[in-house]
Amino acid sequence: MRKKIIFDSGFFHVYFSGLNDETKETMEEVYMGKSQGYTTDLNLAEFLYTYGKLKGLEEAKVRLSLILNSPIKIISTKGTCLKSRRVKS
Repeated sequence: MRKKIIFDSGFFHVYFSGLNDETKETMEEVYMGKSQGYTTDLNLAEFLYTYGKLKGLEEAKVRLSLILNSPIKIISTKGTCLKSRRVKS
């Protein structure tokens, strides 16, 4: 059984900085199929915003494209947001 890994926006910042071998090894596991990676659409939106503030929007879009074209599965939070809205209303 493959290990399941959930990525938040902070992981992507560290990974793209290139300064941490552990994040590189983790991504290699995902690309080789040893692990299955997951993230949410909200994590990607946060990454785009925060990385864009640091490196510029075009660079952030390039990095986001790399994530979207990777084996990482993107989990939609649409249903979760709608459910929480009903609970809070």
